[in-house]
Amino acid sequence: MTRNVHIPLEITLQILEANIPPGRPNCILPVSNPNMQQLLTWAKVCRATYGPTIQFLRQHCIYLDSVSRLQSFIQCLRAENRASSSTLPKTMRLCDASSVCLGLSMEEIQSVRTSGSIRDLLVALGGSVRRLIVDLPYRRIAQEHTIDVHIDALFSEGLRALTNLEEFTTLGGLPSLEFWREGFDISQMWPRLRRVAGFKNNLAEEALWSNVARDRTIEHLVLTMPYILRQDKWNIKKSIGGKEWNTEEGGDSTHARPLKVVVVQHEYTHPMLDREDENLHDPEGLIDLSIYEIPVIAKRVDWLCKDWLVRSARDDTLWG
Repeated sequence: MTRNVHIPLEITLQILEANIPPGRPNCILPVSNPNMQQLLTWAKVCRATYGPTIQFLRQHCIYLDSVSRLQSFIQCLRAENRASSSTLPKTMRLCDASSVCLGLSMEEIQSVRTSGSIRDLLVALGGSVRRLIVDLPYRRIAQEHTIDVHIDALFSEGLRALTNLEEFTTLGGLPSLEFWREGFDISQMWPRLRRVAGFKNNLAEEALWSNVARDRTIEHLVLTMPYILRQDKWNIKKSIGGKEWNTEEGGDSTHARPLKVVVVQHEYTHPMLDREDENLHDPEGLIDLSIYEIPVIAKRVDWLCKDWLVRSARDDTLWG
């Protein structure tokens, strides 16, 4: 007669841990990842594997790359609020998710209904969200069509609910997503924001430097594939330290603080940074300015740079 072999729980949990992919502690992974599919299976094995598996999935897999997944997640959030006591082991609740990545297609985000769902998601999660990656191609739509103002209003309502947001990566395309716009009050929107990354920003846009320099909490800024209008080069330290933090130029020296600025561009980009008189504009060395070059392996450098930005944000390698 064949006897069932009992595997000690400790060994079972070690096998489970072996299925967790290595990486940064705050990485965001798609559920389609084979390792994530394996973890979903582990969640159904027994009560002992359910807890740690669900904990990992809810910490690292809130990657909403389709409308159906977005709507399913919202339904699960609502069901969680209505649920009575469960016999399953207690673990992290969905409403406590701290890292979220939105990656819907161009066709999907043109719907006001989809924008309403995004608003509902962000409002439901609210203060629990610390990291938000918005990989939505609104800019591509704006090049060909007029975006319904109601879409931006819904998005703005959702973003304002993220009162504890610390990291924000955006491709822009909507006023509420562009922290570099004139009149955008970062500290009022997200009083705890520390790290922010944008795509295709105009370095000659004074509002960009004013918004970032006058915010008291931002410590790290990443600008991917920026450009300059009506100028050959731009002196970033002059814009921040020489103007926004300089009382003689109408600035406010109380906003001065350590600030890291990284300009990311492809390797064949024409030099666009003016480094003249940097010590004069930043005598205390508060501004850490650096350039990162992306190797060109494809003809569409805009896609290459965009993918680098989103992937680095998801992998939690964007901030070094």
